[in-house]
Amino acid sequence: MIHSVSLKKRSFATLLEVLIALSLTTIILTTLSYFYLQIDSLNRASERVQLESFKRRFLQYRLTQIMPKTLSFKGKNREGLSFFFSTTFSEGLFLQGTESLVFAYDNCVNLDSTFAAEVLARLYVDLEGRFCLGIWPAPKRWPADEMPPMKKEILFEGVEMLKFQFFIPPDKGELKFLKKPKASSPKGQQPGKKPVEKQPPSVPLLEDLTAVEPGPKGSWVDVWQKEYNQSPAIVRIILTPKGSKQPLIYVFPLPNCQRPIIYDQ
Repeated sequence: MIHSVSLKKRSFATLLEVLIALSLTTIILTTLSYFYLQIDSLNRASERVQLESFKRRFLQYRLTQIMPKTLSFKGKNREGLSFFFSTTFSEGLFLQGTESLVFAYDNCVNLDSTFAAEVLARLYVDLEGRFCLGIWPAPKRWPADEMPPMKKEILFEGVEMLKFQFFIPPDKGELKFLKKPKASSPKGQQPGKKPVEKQPPSVPLLEDLTAVEPGPKGSWVDVWQKEYNQSPAIVRIILTPKGSKQPLIYVFPLPNCQRPIIYDQ
């Protein structure tokens, strides 16, 4: 009888130890699972932030490759591709309420010769909310009686609004260049007499090329008309992603504009 009670006590003590061990194991596993979920959640959030940052850096990189290479308007006696104007008329092709920008730029060397050198381009938001770059070859390379080929590149996804702003520099006259030092008179030429120089061919003035004068000068405008026949000094691209109150703003000076910004000289 005494031996039986002792055996029961031993069994009870062993069962209690097992229950305590299981409880401790459960607590440890629960704690580890909680921290594992937290670490996994942080990793996922970090990946989303990195992906979003990569998309924005890629957008900035592509715009930096394109916008500074916009082509300037040339004289009437010269051949060249020059377009720069903004539009708001979508015709069901672009996202309602967004703007688009049409311009020409130098696409440099390209594996596809159709889209190399001078090309037409358009920045717009399609119906699926994607910020796109459409590229067409120069009109002189369009096939006869056929639609010109188009290349579409998606620059950014999830766009809600797209706007453009253009800066018209104030009128401060013409650029003043440093005077060159007087060169010594060549042999056989009398001092005091200027050598006869060949005059370069006359180039039409900017006023001859401009049908409509952009204004007001020294300010930002929201619309750039085709009738201006010139490009602004600076273009600002304002892009608002979906679900974000903070827009993405990219500003690019256009080095090939006809009226550059002139600082006090």
